[in-house]
Amino acid sequence: MRHLSFANVVASLALFIALGGSAYAAIKIRGKDVVNGSLTGADIRNGSIGTADVAGLRAADFAAGQLPQGAAGPAGPAGAAGPAGSKGDTGEKGERGDPGADALAVALPGARAHSSVSSQPFTGTIDNEIPLDAEAYDVGGMYDPPNDFLTIRRAGTYVLTGHIAFNGGGSERQVRLVVNGSLVEIADERTGTTAQTMQVTTTRRLQVGDKVALGRYNAANATAVDFGCCPDVWLSAQFVSP
Repeated sequence: MRHLSFANVVASLALFIALGGSAYAAIKIRGKDVVNGSLTGADIRNGSIGTADVAGLRAADFAAGQLPQGAAGPAGPAGAAGPAGSKGDTGEKGERGDPGADALAVALPGARAHSSVSSQPFTGTIDNEIPLDAEAYDVGGMYDPPNDFLTIRRAGTYVLTGHIAFNGGGSERQVRLVVNGSLVEIADERTGTTAQTMQVTTTRRLQVGDKVALGRYNAANATAVDFGCCPDVWLSAQFVSP
């Protein structure tokens, strides 16, 4: 110790400062002593940070896309059904459309045509066709004015009816149903000159295109047949079965 030189003193002092300064730095450096963003991965030794050092981190501490997406978890149980909603207002009823051709095809054909004549001259023992000039109804296009007959448009069984209201006068009078020019049914009256309402009805199997007409008969000594006014003279044909 007697022979300490200046160089020895300086070296010893430098070693003391170096050792003392490192310990001081290790004890005294805190997060506030480090400038934000100044530390990088190169400043941290690999494997030196453990789970306990990052236990407080949450998903919010990472930017979008930094964390990998995990597998989808199982579906949760279905929730309880919510209450039923209130019933809406009823809309306005639409207008009924016109029946189309298909609807007409499945309807039961039938027609009734009237005659507006008040008398018919005598031209022989039979006048097969009384003029028909107005329809009461027509389903299936059976009456085509100015024809004086009904045309069958669908094969089947029909009820045929002829009706005449005769005024007084003459003697024997008849109402006749005629199909394709041939007499098929007669309503016969022989009650003298009083007014008579006469009607004849029959059921016939008819084919497409058959023509049904209303005829009348009066005795040869009558010069004319006087009818009651329309609609007392009419002819009808109504489909009842195939």
